[in-house]
Amino acid sequence: MTIECYSIDGDECILRKEYDDAPDSEKFSGKAVIYTNLPLIKKIKHEIAKNKLHPIIVFNGSSRQSMFMEQLNALREKKLFRGSFCLALQKLCDYLKVELDKTLLPDITGDLEYGTTFNRIMDEVLNIEWLDNKKLQHKHVPYPDYNENWHAKLDPFKRILLFAQIQKIRNDHPDEDIIFNFIDDKDDILSTLKKYFINYSYMIPHGVTLRLNHYDGSNVSSYASIKGTGRPYKNYRQIVKDMHEHVYNLDAFAETINQNDKFSEIPAVRQILEHEFFVSDPDDVVSCLDKGKIPFVIRKSKSQISGYIMFTAVYKTSQGIFANRYGINTEGELYKFFDSQIEKMDIDSEGIIAALEREIVITKMIIEKTENLSKIPWKSQPEKKNTDLDYQENGEKEAETNPSELFTPMTKKTKSPHSSDRRENKQKSLCSQLRSCKFFVSSVNNAESELNKKQLPFLIRPSRASNNEYYLFTTVCKTSKGIFNHRYGIDRKGNLYSFDKDGTQKVNIMPKGIIATLKKEIAEETEKIEKVKDIAQITWVPDEYKSSKSSIKGKNRKPEWHLKFFNENGDSAQVSNTTPTLCKNI
Repeated sequence: MTIECYSIDGDECILRKEYDDAPDSEKFSGKAVIYTNLPLIKKIKHEIAKNKLHPIIVFNGSSRQSMFMEQLNALREKKLFRGSFCLALQKLCDYLKVELDKTLLPDITGDLEYGTTFNRIMDEVLNIEWLDNKKLQHKHVPYPDYNENWHAKLDPFKRILLFAQIQKIRNDHPDEDIIFNFIDDKDDILSTLKKYFINYSYMIPHGVTLRLNHYDGSNVSSYASIKGTGRPYKNYRQIVKDMHEHVYNLDAFAETINQNDKFSEIPAVRQILEHEFFVSDPDDVVSCLDKGKIPFVIRKSKSQISGYIMFTAVYKTSQGIFANRYGINTEGELYKFFDSQIEKMDIDSEGIIAALEREIVITKMIIEKTENLSKIPWKSQPEKKNTDLDYQENGEKEAETNPSELFTPMTKKTKSPHSSDRRENKQKSLCSQLRSCKFFVSSVNNAESELNKKQLPFLIRPSRASNNEYYLFTTVCKTSKGIFNHRYGIDRKGNLYSFDKDGTQKVNIMPKGIIATLKKEIAEETEKIEKVKDIAQITWVPDEYKSSKSSIKGKNRKPEWHLKFFNENGDSAQVSNTTPTLCKNI
């Protein structure tokens, strides 16, 4: 049996100017999407008549994959209301009497059941007031993440979207032939998809034919047909998440997938990946060992060596947690790595797991009988804190030419598993958002000139002050009354605080992210500054300007003001010579 799929684009494809001009009542009832897309409906009806016993499944092929993207695209130029694509697609499927697969990408990135995002969007749309965030009924998975770089993980050419939909339909129907039609109006999207899936046809499973079609209201025209040569990925949900992280380098990602596929065909590698000792999430290593049901845990090594698939065996002893590092080459041969040496290991008829178990039993016996671990023949690297794990692996992140993790001791932590590292990861994540946004400048001294050059309402720079508990940073913004600095800090738990001369004040981070939160805070304080007659009522001047010992040069300068509630508390000794301008669009 053959399954025919249609992944259909929305804006300027089936939702065009003719649809915009239709009465809202006809958009809501579904009439508009039908009479404005008769050529497409004719083609699908022809396929239905030709293959009466073959199921037809429709997917959302639009970039409108979330509530946020629906809202963003609902209003067109001149405030024309285009409305919901999810609603239009549902009405189109109802009319054609075909199945709608309600899978949207946030279901995957947000670890939801398929159809959850679509159903939540429909609940909002049918409640009419869905463009007002304050009146939404559901909590929606942010897709993309709400921050200043919200578009950074979106694939404008829909390679990730098609990969996800094709892999899902193949996993749902592993034994059927599948024709997957993608319909879009944009030639740049179609040409990119054609090039990508021709070059990496293994990203499409065998038995699936991808047909790219152009449609903008006139006839549906064929653009390309590509037969899949790959295999279905059972873990495609995780691959989709990884693709979002590598959205600007999806070609290299596809090549890595191909290399991993070649390794996965090696029996020894398959034995490891399919064994109960293998864990895919490094955070699960310690908890698995704590259960005491398995002698050791295997996970993928964080640093890889060309020509090998690298993995790490982690195990507990009375002297702490230890890790051995191994690699399997393309011939299926097993090697252990330590210092700058590589030693081949024998794999007998019992298989690779048995070989590893014997090796680790011997290693544990040596460790248990040795009081001074330095006497054991390994070269221990200076310990480096690894914020991704609950133990420390010496040298695992060394360069490829110096693999030095095998047979190296790990420091056992006394705190509860994962807690401190996850907190630090949250702090690092927020710091990363700051550093990657368009408002961040790395230079402490040039923030003011950069503010003028970039024509932005404010900038974020590192703070001159330092604190072991906080990552400190400063926002710099202009008002009609001068330049104002605000000092903030992010603690290890990922909490945001504002600093003043009297202490700290916690700032709740909005769902839209830390950048949106800072914009809101700065806007509120700027409004206070613009309205107040006496700036001293809400600000304070750094002590260096109050001191009688201030230099003449300092006295002739105009000081930067520091907010009383969100201030730098003397962070900057630099003063402003720039004529203040009104701060717009904060």
